[in-house]
Amino acid sequence: ISVQPYFAQELGLGLIAIASAFFWVRMLDLGVDVVLAILMDRTRTALGRYRAWMLAGVPILMLGVYQLFMAKKGIGVSYLIIWLLVYALGNSMVGLARAAWAANLVTRYHQRARFYGYLGFISVVGLLTVFGLSPLAEFLKLKVNSVHLMGWVILAMLPLATGVTAGLVREPINV
Repeated sequence: ISVQPYFAQELGLGLIAIASAFFWVRMLDLGVDVVLAILMDRTRTALGRYRAWMLAGVPILMLGVYQLFMAKKGIGVSYLIIWLLVYALGNSMVGLARAAWAANLVTRYHQRARFYGYLGFISVVGLLTVFGLSPLAEFLKLKVNSVHLMGWVILAMLPLATGVTAGLVREPINV
């Protein structure tokens, strides 16, 4: 289950419109990622350089997730593009901050390789959990919208996972 078939089948958007929206948002996101990376590297806060960006990105990402996963029938392409842009911005802020923060905390090559291996494993487990919700709901004969269920789980897990990371990971802070 992914959101593209949901947008087409449940919400009535055309497949070409959906593909175009995703394409243009990804193209714009390429430039946004470069600008964000430069800004992150120049940021100095009492929270640290990257923790602040990660924390700021979570509410933006959550808003994008909510608007996309809980979208109602009758949305148009402009709605999709706007909320994909919000989602992409939040995702970039959180993802780039996490990756840059990790690279600064884990400086030895083998430690960094191991860390990113763990991070990749955790990401796969998270994806399998979210994608496994639909078959589980079907097996349990629950009458739920699978995309909405995935959205609610993502919305619940984002602040929890970010809070644990931001609260437990220590770093030297150079303001």
